[in-house]
Amino acid sequence: ICQLVIGITAKSSDSNSTAYIDGVWTPPEGEMLMLDDLTAEKSSEIVNQFAADQNWWSGLDAQLESIQQQPISPENFEAPEITVDTTVEPTPEPDPVIPDPVVEPTEDETVSEEGGE
Repeated sequence: ICQLVIGITAKSSDSNSTAYIDGVWTPPEGEMLMLDDLTAEKSSEIVNQFAADQNWWSGLDAQLESIQQQPISPENFEAPEITVDTTVEPTPEPDPVIPDPVVEPTEDETVSEEGGE
């Protein structure tokens, strides 16, 4: 065996959602793996170690959590029929309001106002 394709499907605790992940496992260099070697025990060992090495458990948990947070369509909802009118003009953008600049007095103006000169 040169490579194995490993795929895992996880189900949510309520079994309403599933998440899937897969990858390709390659035996360590120098290790010969024959088809007869793939017993249930050896297959489980390979799959579990590969999944742990690839951090699949947390990835599948994150996928399931994300699916649970997605909005659910209401039952028996029928979208209304829409008539498209391509002649409708876009709403004009309002002109930006640019405030007048605030002019702060310079040091010379401040001194002369205080009666220093």
